[in-house]
Amino acid sequence: MFVRGRGEPRLSDAVGATGGIGVAIGVLLITIHVFAHHPGQRAPQVALFVILVVVGYATLALLPRSVHPAGVTLVVVGVPAALGWWILPHAQRFADIRPFLILTIVGLALCWIAPLTRGRPIFVGLALVVLWLWMIGEAAGTDAYSAAPIPSPPTHTMFSLSAFTEQASVSLNDLDPTDPLYPLAQECASGDYSACDSLYIGATPGSDFQDFAASCGGTFAGPPGDCEGSSSTSPSTFPSTLNPRQLPRVGNGSSDKSLQIGLVSLAFGIAYLVGLFLLDRNRYAGLATAFVVPTALALFTGTETLGNAAHHAWVGGLLTLVGGLAFGLVGHLGVRRFTTWFGALMLGLGTVTMALDFSHISRAAVNENVKLIGPGLLVILFGVLLVAGGAALSMWLTRPLPPWIAPGPPPVVPPDPGGDAAPVEPPMEPPDTPPPPPAPPEQRYGWEPAPRVPPAPPAARPSWGPPPSAPDPPD
Repeated sequence: MFVRGRGEPRLSDAVGATGGIGVAIGVLLITIHVFAHHPGQRAPQVALFVILVVVGYATLALLPRSVHPAGVTLVVVGVPAALGWWILPHAQRFADIRPFLILTIVGLALCWIAPLTRGRPIFVGLALVVLWLWMIGEAAGTDAYSAAPIPSPPTHTMFSLSAFTEQASVSLNDLDPTDPLYPLAQECASGDYSACDSLYIGATPGSDFQDFAASCGGTFAGPPGDCEGSSSTSPSTFPSTLNPRQLPRVGNGSSDKSLQIGLVSLAFGIAYLVGLFLLDRNRYAGLATAFVVPTALALFTGTETLGNAAHHAWVGGLLTLVGGLAFGLVGHLGVRRFTTWFGALMLGLGTVTMALDFSHISRAAVNENVKLIGPGLLVILFGVLLVAGGAALSMWLTRPLPPWIAPGPPPVVPPDPGGDAAPVEPPMEPPDTPPPPPAPPEQRYGWEPAPRVPPAPPAARPSWGPPPSAPDPPD
């Protein structure tokens, strides 16, 4: 059941899986239409996705292999979607979401051991992601799911979309005009920061009104609840992930759960990374592939969210640097291109974040007085240090690896007990043919000159035929 080798990448498989996703999206749109016109009904939506799962298994059983990726995709999407339409429409708290997460993991596990989909790594990978979502939900409640379908770092971190666009996740148009707090929100949107602070205090924690007030009316002019105190400084033109002054405060009565989400995510990221390394070392490359995406999601969400909880961008940068180095090293040892490059990119992103924070970029990039020579020189210095670090890694990785890091021996494939054919002996080579020279050892971790191959010894005299005659005695 454990998949040892990684499958050969095929464009046809990728296109077929994408087509399966398109079919699943079409079914989702139909179920949303049915729910909009019949809010109290759940059976039609559940039935449609159950049919989608049945169609997926029928595709695997009856159609050619070229369309099997689409069938697997229909099963992967259909199982959690059917459970979601059954449980989630009336969920009001995390206790209502917990059964969906547990049943989704169980359903994916059953698909992993069921015929036709047995051993598919995609089911393991998705189950690992759902397990991570479950645990951060236990730690942070529904606040872990308030911002996105999957937990993501709160606003003002480098993984948050609003950190790069400098826009609030909630605008004035998204608010309810009939709510009593709407006039206060209008004053906040017009630039009255004291109204923003009052709105933040009076709004329900986690509501759209509080999110709008936390962004100081869409300007990110200061920490949530203290827009007026920060209004004397112009907003930074750079992403707010580089401005520690703009990070939300923990423990000021808000519902921010950055610390809980960060600790749980980091713990799961490290555990998944160890699992990825051990599976690769024991040559279960196919099963290890299922750990790559869950590890990336959990590990780097943990590092960035902990940086958000610490109120300093350099903390998140340092954690991201260390996490990227570990992720890339595991990818290098497992000969994984995406893992190696993604780890290196996160290492570089963490390094640049630290450099910009140490250079006080928030003070040097004010709209009317831009001073970026110092930050630029510091980023260049950090970049040179990265180049030197890469050269040092190249020298270290060319050395023989310790036994606890080096890959284990190749697996022994047991003989087929049901085979009744007699083993075929290899044909005997002619007696005068010299043995082939040994192949040079494979250089995996760096380039080294191939060892000099000694000349082959003369061929041994054959054991058949008359014995050689004795030499003539000397005179």
